[in-house]
Amino acid sequence: MSEIVTTSQNHAVGLTGRLDHSSMTPRHGGLYVIVILGHMFDGFGISMIGYVLASITMTFSLHPSQSGFLASSGSIGMAVGAFVIGPLTDKIGRKRGFMLAIGLFTAFSALCAVAPSYSSLVWFRAIQGVGLGMYVPITGTYVSEFMPVKQRGRALTLSTFFWSGATLLAGGVGAALVPNFGWRAMFIVAAVPAFIVFLLWFFMPESVRYLIKRGKLEAAEQVVDRLSTVAKREDVAFGDVSTTPLVDEPAKHVSVAKIFSGKYARLTAGVWIMEIISGIVLYGLSTWLPSIFENMGFGMVHSFLFSAVITGSGAIGSLIGALLIERVGYRWLLVLGFTVGGILLIVWALATNPTVIVVVGAFSALFGVGAGGVVFAYLSSLYPTAVRATGVAWGGLWQRVGGIVAPSAIGILIGLHVPNFAFFIVLGILWLIGGLVSLVMTRELVGKSLEQIDQELAQ
Repeated sequence: MSEIVTTSQNHAVGLTGRLDHSSMTPRHGGLYVIVILGHMFDGFGISMIGYVLASITMTFSLHPSQSGFLASSGSIGMAVGAFVIGPLTDKIGRKRGFMLAIGLFTAFSALCAVAPSYSSLVWFRAIQGVGLGMYVPITGTYVSEFMPVKQRGRALTLSTFFWSGATLLAGGVGAALVPNFGWRAMFIVAAVPAFIVFLLWFFMPESVRYLIKRGKLEAAEQVVDRLSTVAKREDVAFGDVSTTPLVDEPAKHVSVAKIFSGKYARLTAGVWIMEIISGIVLYGLSTWLPSIFENMGFGMVHSFLFSAVITGSGAIGSLIGALLIERVGYRWLLVLGFTVGGILLIVWALATNPTVIVVVGAFSALFGVGAGGVVFAYLSSLYPTAVRATGVAWGGLWQRVGGIVAPSAIGILIGLHVPNFAFFIVLGILWLIGGLVSLVMTRELVGKSLEQIDQELAQ
């Protein structure tokens, strides 16, 4: 029996080794594009509420606190989705989790477009949010599990470039559609392309590492044969048996408590703090920035465009992070991004000139939102296969918590006529705290296989 287990383990080592040491191929690129298309709809769906909120408020004659709750309803749904999808995907597989997520998002985006009342829109947006909350953690898990080691950090960080780019797209689409066709058109634009991505997922393979964990080595090998440039005869060149999960160890034997135990405890606490800070700042700005600009006297179109430039700068920050991460590493990019972003947010609070507001805001987003992309890459690489989706989802859940708290709190404060500059100072201080946490509560992961990371943290 032990000889059979050892043979299976060696086979698993060979398969993950062939994945890790492969060159990038067109098949890698094709898988990545389909995953990222869904990721972009997630970014579009999350940020679009900021560009339709003012029109929805007028349609249903809402108080600012009601508008804030509508914005938060999506984040409540996202929190539910993130909490549920991790353990579920670790059990049913990454592919089924993806299809469930994109299916919910598509269906309830369409229902939001025809919502007859404020209450129905809140419910539809919340359930749409469940799908949104499911998609992001599976993206990180899936990409980390099939990309070669030398490309993993770059691919994960780059995914947030496309996510942030979708927020820029939402601003442009909102500026074109909402004044001319109303807010319902935005939900239709979100639903139709997402349905196409849903259909494409029927042709996507399951994660190799998930298949190995389930003992489905033949199916895993078929996927590796299609993806890897490393031939089978080279299998023996990679690592040792101890660096690959036991293929005969049922996933249920690895408790989710693992993410809170040993060396993982400090790292989990650190990444959760960074996630909630990222959520408060990101969702607070993306939801209310257009409305804050309108309160400052800018028209609707200019408010949308200014907001799009600022939030779109976060996409550039993620792109720069993707280009630097394999050289600089996760940890120092996090420290730099959060710290500089926080300082610039505080400077932004003191600006009065429109040009200065846009320029400083853009650079603040470039550093701070760029750091958020590195957090996503870091989180997606941190945990072992058996609980990876759970670790990624529950870490991302804290970003959703920030997304619940920030829009509602800012909506209440706007209703109380709190000065706009106060928001930016508080958010800047939070990013500075994120910089400190990233310095003392993270671990460098660049250049290491997922199994190597697990082995180091298990010691």
